[in-house]
Amino acid sequence: MQVELRFGTPKHKAVLDMVKARRTASQRKMRDYHSKWDDADDSFTAYQPVSDLDASRKVKRRTIGTHDYTTVTVPYTFAIIMTAHTYWSTVFLSRSPIYQLQGRHGETQDSVEAFEACLDYQRTVGEHLVPLFNWIFDMSKYGLGVTGTYWDREEATISRVVEKPLTIMGVPILNQTKKIMETITVPKYEGNCIYNVRPYDWFPDPRVAISSFQKGEFCGRDTQVAWHEILDGQRASRYFNVDELAKRINTNSGSDWDKDVGSPRVNLPDQANLLESDAVPGPGFVSLHEQTIRLVPSILGLSPNSRTELWTFTIANGSVVIGAQPQGLYHDKFPFDVMEFGFGAHEFMKMGLTEVMEPLVETISWLLNSHFYNVRKALNDVRVVDPSRIVMKDLTSPIERGIVRLKPEAYGSPTRDAIHQLVVPDMTRTHLQDIAIVEQMVQRISGVVDDLMGLSSGPSRESATGVRTRTGFAANRLKTVAEYNSAMGFSPLISKLVSNTQQFMSLEQKFRIAGADGLKNARNFIEVKPDLIAGFYDYVPVDGTLPIDRLAQANFWKELTIQLARSPQLMMQWDLSEMVAHIMRLQGEKNVDRFRLNLQSPQSIAQQVQAGNIVPIGGKGGGTKPNSGGSSGATL
Repeated sequence: MQVELRFGTPKHKAVLDMVKARRTASQRKMRDYHSKWDDADDSFTAYQPVSDLDASRKVKRRTIGTHDYTTVTVPYTFAIIMTAHTYWSTVFLSRSPIYQLQGRHGETQDSVEAFEACLDYQRTVGEHLVPLFNWIFDMSKYGLGVTGTYWDREEATISRVVEKPLTIMGVPILNQTKKIMETITVPKYEGNCIYNVRPYDWFPDPRVAISSFQKGEFCGRDTQVAWHEILDGQRASRYFNVDELAKRINTNSGSDWDKDVGSPRVNLPDQANLLESDAVPGPGFVSLHEQTIRLVPSILGLSPNSRTELWTFTIANGSVVIGAQPQGLYHDKFPFDVMEFGFGAHEFMKMGLTEVMEPLVETISWLLNSHFYNVRKALNDVRVVDPSRIVMKDLTSPIERGIVRLKPEAYGSPTRDAIHQLVVPDMTRTHLQDIAIVEQMVQRISGVVDDLMGLSSGPSRESATGVRTRTGFAANRLKTVAEYNSAMGFSPLISKLVSNTQQFMSLEQKFRIAGADGLKNARNFIEVKPDLIAGFYDYVPVDGTLPIDRLAQANFWKELTIQLARSPQLMMQWDLSEMVAHIMRLQGEKNVDRFRLNLQSPQSIAQQVQAGNIVPIGGKGGGTKPNSGGSSGATL
């Protein structure tokens, strides 16, 4: 239910001032961390400001071919962040299904399977994986990852030209047709949608810690939408005051809300208006600020309700209120979820992984650059010369070096007296060893060690069990971060997905059971109805450990199957055929049943012969009795 606030009225101005004041207060606090996020972007992209000396060296290389040393930034931050992200994304997103639930008050297994199947459908068709990967990545790089959630019913309007027969009073005329424009509406998707929020564009209540932002009074975000989305929202009664917004669509006043674009090395999408004319709004983008506030609506005259509830307001281009409505969601939470790298209950925001490593990574770059610069200096052959005895042009020319002529007055004298090369000691020869020491410090601080990077730090001859044990111990630091964010980020997210599905799902659909792999006699699909998914469900938390290696699991089952096949007593208790099929599925074979033989019992064969469906070898089928002395062999 939208509460329309007409532009220019006192109520419109009161809501506009309220939202802008809260955004400004949050922005003042969040800007304290923008410079750290800029540094994180610079470190991750291995960016190094070009000094005047490097610029002059570059000019020399292009003009006269002189090769000189260029400052190098070691992209060690990139390696650490990507390794940590690989671990965390594998822990969270390699489960099958990813969204695993458990009944809170004794809900049936059918209900749990139905809900998991429904959420797995939303994950696939709603394209949840890309936002989830980027959510974990933002947490890895900035120390803060933010996502938003909403329910959507997507429909596509398709227009096409079709030929239909002409009719007279409902009777079609033979061989007479006409072309008409036909427009149909096709349902595409109904379910939860997840989107990423750039940390620079997120505005929580600065009076509470980020880990407890749901306890704050408000929370909002900046975004940009195309003009056609504004028009769609107007038709769906989500937006109002669109005519007033159209008058301001091409003005620069407040259009960017003093937006912080972050590091200049991050190239954001260009969302400027593409039209040169101001007469037509679009197809440019509109800057929106969406803010959810916990308030008493009767105080502002929004509704007669005097109890505290959540309301969502939308401000366009910093000047026009185009949306005002109660949130109306059963979960009664701000529609955002966060993950943080660090721990702490009292700080507003924790330190990120990049910020922790920055001084040591800069030290690695300095050690490497100073060593290479000293090597380059030694290679430049520093000499002491007597300009009165040699032709200096031969020595200083960068082209065709190798021959230095003596002046006529120096003919016959020892050449070593005219040119003497200085011995330049390598004062940085231990820097490469120092880099290894600093690298070990970075790994101990971050918890990302060589074993997680796929680099062996153990003995050259080591058993698989030893490697697996050492890697498990190395992952303990990252494991704790995964468990923490499972509780702080993923669990609240899944709760919102569950609540929105129970509130808005209207269609009965058949979904594939999440995790079903076509096992014999197993159900692969389940009919999901709104009443079947009623109840209370909790997210099965991530324990922070990597999923079991499927190849190691397949080897285990192979060895077990071999041992069972050697024991007739055990073979009578186990289905070896299904065990072999399970091993094949673990190793990636999808269509296992195509290798099965269709074996039938003698009684079944006799029945098929009696019915004439199979023919005995060397004879005719049909009417042969099982005990009439006929041949028992048959062909299909």
